Amino acid sequence: MTMETTPQGPADTHSIARLYIGAKRQIVDAGYVDELVWQSDRRLSRITNTLFVREAAWVVLAAGMADRVVRAVFPEFTRAMLDFALPDLVADRIGAERRALSVFSHQGKVRAVLDIAEQVDSIGTQDLKAALNSDPESFLRALPYVGPITWKHLAKNVGVQVSKSDRHMVRLAARLGRPSVDALCSEIAAHVGDPVSVVDIVLWRWCVESARRSGQAAHWAGSAATGRGPRGVAGADVVNTDRTLDRDRLMKDGLAVSLAF
Repeated sequence: MTMETTPQGPADTHSIARLYIGAKRQIVDAGYVDELVWQSDRRLSRITNTLFVREAAWVVLAAGMADRVVRAVFPEFTRAMLDFALPDLVADRIGAERRALSVFSHQGKVRAVLDIAEQVDSIGTQDLKAALNSDPESFLRALPYVGPITWKHLAKNVGVQVSKSDRHMVRLAARLGRPSVDALCSEIAAHVGDPVSVVDIVLWRWCVESARRSGQAAHWAGSAATGRGPRGVAGADVVNTDRTLDRDRLMKDGLAVSLAF
């Protein structure tokens, strides 16, 4: 894919940070505040074996599947797995596998969750935290069904400050003249004081909603690259009455830039 560039070159940090705040206001106004609160509440200091296995189970089940599919079965799957309570789950592995398969009929993934539970139970909470602090990528990628992309999904969900390089975010970083998603999110985080993982979810949600609702997911990126922002960054005229981006207003402001997400 060929990205459009601008004569001005990469956006400056202040413009990106200002527009990030505008994007954050838009997704809060669109009803995603709980998502941001949930992410900001993730802390490694609060991690427990049970919480880790629960989050790992979600990532394993979601691999290659839509989140909505996992969301529909996860409550019953959790009950089948004894609420991921350790060491009870490990002791009842055979029964848990049987119950879980009646809910989610992918034996490989069910056994992967149980393998992760056994591993976490064997190392204990302190060693788990130490592994996540020292080298989260190596530790997480060694788990079954956790790969080069999904390890960041799991890491974010347990409180590691990383960003996830999905296709929307990779294209946004490139459009803003940054070498990587990590570089973009870290730069914004340092400037505005939000955790990297929160910056990541703000930008990701903004891109997804923009692409889904207007087909113009580069509005925000284009405005940053030209040093201009949407009117109402301080609160007014950012989100219209039906909680979508106002495409006509953005077009008049010269913010709509062609970028296929």
